[in-house]
Amino acid sequence: MFSIGVVLTIVGFSYWYKRTQYYQDLILKNQANRFLEEKNIYVHSKQFEKEFTVYQELWKVLAILLIKTQELRPVFEIHPSSKTTVEINLQKSESFIKAYNSCIEIFEYNKPFYPETIYKKIEAMITLATQEMIDFSFEKDTEKSKEYYENGKRNIEEMVSKIEEICNKIRERIGLLKVTEFS
Repeated sequence: MFSIGVVLTIVGFSYWYKRTQYYQDLILKNQANRFLEEKNIYVHSKQFEKEFTVYQELWKVLAILLIKTQELRPVFEIHPSSKTTVEINLQKSESFIKAYNSCIEIFEYNKPFYPETIYKKIEAMITLATQEMIDFSFEKDTEKSKEYYENGKRNIEEMVSKIEEICNKIRERIGLLKVTEFS
């Protein structure tokens, strides 16, 4: 009797497991996997939102920095008769420094939120802007020559090239994020 009871218990347990518990285990496993997938999608969407916001803020200050850098030493400009060259240069410097500080602030505060490749490109552009300000600051008005303006033009062209590289890297990154998000 005892042997028959043990055999019936084993057969009953096997039947129950194959008919009920096996499917319940699969359902639980699928729910756990779905939860992990939803969590990953949520984390990626939040990362995308933050990164996209950082790119929007950063792009704006980079564009302003480029404009203010271009204004430092244009090839041709008209001076109002009410202002001296020193006053005009001081105004240009202050305008540049304001844009520069805004750019550095957003650039450094958000460093963890964009990839190293974009960081390096932006860093190179800021270095060029810094060099342009240094060149502008140390050049005396009487010493301005064709070479002075050619160097400025070359720096600006390089900055425009760098900003285009940054733009392309950001576009690539946003494209990758969109593909990852909807995959």
